[in-house]
Amino acid sequence: MAAVSGVRCAEGIARPVCPLRSTLTPATAAKALASPMTPLHKAVRRVTVDEYGYGRRRSKLVVALEKGDLITIRELGRRTKHTARLYDVLWWMLRCEADNARMERLRERKRHKAAR
Repeated sequence: MAAVSGVRCAEGIARPVCPLRSTLTPATAAKALASPMTPLHKAVRRVTVDEYGYGRRRSKLVVALEKGDLITIRELGRRTKHTARLYDVLWWMLRCEADNARMERLRERKRHKAAR
C-alpha cells in the first residue's frame, strides 16, 4: 500500500486526518476553511539561506514578521534589529521599480541623442 497520511480504518482504506480541532464550532470551522491564509497573531522568524556582507562581517540574517504588520531584520547572533511597517517596505519597493524604469528611459533617450 502506498504511503498515505491518515488513519487506517477497518476496511484498510486510508482516511485523511481532519486538520481542524474538535473545539471549533461549525461556523468557525467553515470560516477557517474559506480563508486562504491564516492571520498573523504571533511573530514568525526565519533565517536566510545566504550570507550578506563582506569579509568577517558576513553573516546570515534573521527576518521576522511580527504582529501589527511589521517586518524586523537583524544579523544572526546580534541583538540590534531594524523594524519597518510592511506598507513602507512595499512603497519603497514600488518606488525603486519606478526609479529603475525612469532611469532606463533616460538612458534610451541619451543613446538616441548620441546617435543623431
